[in-house]
Amino acid sequence: MERSSTALRFFSQVDMPNVASISPGVVSAGTDDFTLTVNGSGFIAQSQVVINGTPRDTSFVSSTELTTHVSAADVLLSGPVPVTVLNAVTGGGTSNEFSLTVLPSPNPVPVIDTLSPSFIIANTGDLTLTIHRCKLYEQLHNSFGWN
Repeated sequence: MERSSTALRFFSQVDMPNVASISPGVVSAGTDDFTLTVNGSGFIAQSQVVINGTPRDTSFVSSTELTTHVSAADVLLSGPVPVTVLNAVTGGGTSNEFSLTVLPSPNPVPVIDTLSPSFIIANTGDLTLTIHRCKLYEQLHNSFGWN
C-alpha cells in the first residue's frame, strides 16, 4: 500500500486592534493625573496603549476595553495627543489613531512658593515685596493691584 501525504497550510488571522472611543476624550491643560479608558475591538492581554508615541503600562479589562495612566505632564500643553493601541506580541500591529483633545486651561492658577520678606512690622514705611512662583503657565498674564 502506497501512502501519500498532502501539505496543509495554516493561516492565523490576528485581529488588528481598533480604537472606537476614549474616555475622557477632552481635558484641560494642566489637569492632574487621570485614568484613560480606551474602547474598541481586537484587544488582547498584551495590548499596549500608546500615548504620543510612547507605549504605556496598560491594564487589560476585556477584548473591548483597556485602561492606562495619563500623567499631568502628558497634558501640560494644549493640542491633540495621539492615542493608539499596539498588539506587538501577536503581530497584530497598531490600531487607528484617536486624539485626546487637550484644551487651554480656562483659568490657570498661579502657585506662590514664597514671599520675601516673609513678615514685616506695621507702619515701617515703603516695602518691596518679592513673590516667588513655582508653577506658571504660558497663557498666564499676571497683574497685581496693591492698595
